[in-house]
Amino acid sequence: MSTVYGPLGERLGALNQVDVAEVDWLHEADPDHGMGYFPAGWPAETWVLHGMWEDPAATDPRDADQQWREDNPDQVGGRLDVGVVVYGSTPFPDPPPPGWRRLRWRELAERLNESLDRPHRAPPSSGWFPIRSWPASIQTPPEGTLDNVCGPRLIDLVAEHTTGGPTTPCFAYYNLLTSPIRMQPSVLTGPLHAILDAAHQCGWTPTNVWPADRSWLITTDYDLWSTRLAGPPELTAALEGDPELETVRHHHP
Repeated sequence: MSTVYGPLGERLGALNQVDVAEVDWLHEADPDHGMGYFPAGWPAETWVLHGMWEDPAATDPRDADQQWREDNPDQVGGRLDVGVVVYGSTPFPDPPPPGWRRLRWRELAERLNESLDRPHRAPPSSGWFPIRSWPASIQTPPEGTLDNVCGPRLIDLVAEHTTGGPTTPCFAYYNLLTSPIRMQPSVLTGPLHAILDAAHQCGWTPTNVWPADRSWLITTDYDLWSTRLAGPPELTAALEGDPELETVRHHHP
């Protein structure tokens, strides 16, 4: 184990860098994934949906693509030329300004005559809604990281169901796109409660988090609006029954 000093060490707080080989067991269990590992082997799993927010007082009817085109008349084409257009998908964001309200995924799905319970080919992400250009009145869920509301609650519940509680020693794997060490996958270790402290500084929650006994595994893929937790049934049931979290079951190939 090596302690990280200097500006990087200040960003990581109580986490220390260890050999990236600590993630080998995940790669062996799920060799087809590199940005986020989703191995099987735990008795239960559930997906925590990242928080979404809405401004009920918004009056601008334009969507994100329309606004971009009108605000950038000298540019060719629109933002939709590069895919889904969203607002607010910033790394580990703070809650929006006063007046905004939490918009539950199921509430938005009902507005759009969609169902979160129907089969989806991909885990929860932007593709679960038939929207390509999102209205500016909606702050979409952060992509590739837990948010500052669901993240702390998830960690609290995991701590309650883990021997050692919030001080449980854990490993945190960052893929090369979210790693605090520029463009290098990294593995850090430290107490469970330090995971979010580092996220505030680095901008991202880890790609994978697990305790030394590997009794559970948290996965936040770079392209998703959701985080998977695999572990004991009592833990997944606690997440699914918590009023602050919104979860779905998704059985992916």
